[in-house]
Amino acid sequence: MSELKPCPFGADHKVWIGVHDEEGNYHGTIGCEYESDPWSGLSYGLHHDGWGDCTLCTDGEVDCMGGMLFDTPEDATEAWNTRVERTCKPFTRQRQPCSNCGAFVSLDAATDCIATLPVRHCPWCGAKVVEQ
Repeated sequence: MSELKPCPFGADHKVWIGVHDEEGNYHGTIGCEYESDPWSGLSYGLHHDGWGDCTLCTDGEVDCMGGMLFDTPEDATEAWNTRVERTCKPFTRQRQPCSNCGAFVSLDAATDCIATLPVRHCPWCGAKVVEQ
């Protein structure tokens, strides 16, 4: 199994694969006891650390990203790693639309959209800001 790409919003937000049954109940990480003896089906979900710090984060062990389950860890890895890498133009005004998704991005910390500068990714679509 290949390594998971970092989060498009910041490499410090760890992405990992959890082991679930067919109903989506979490049982542990890859290599856990349930994976070797599944009594209610076996599936895998993508999880994302950073609760409250990233728009892609999941609630720890409870939820998986997008509510999607995969048949194998390799399927989950492929889904995550083959996502489209997007770019957008640098944000120059206090409030302007992202050049990739069109969502308005605010550079004002009081709006809770983006609390820190410089902006490296659109908070709505994850597009990486490119220098011009």
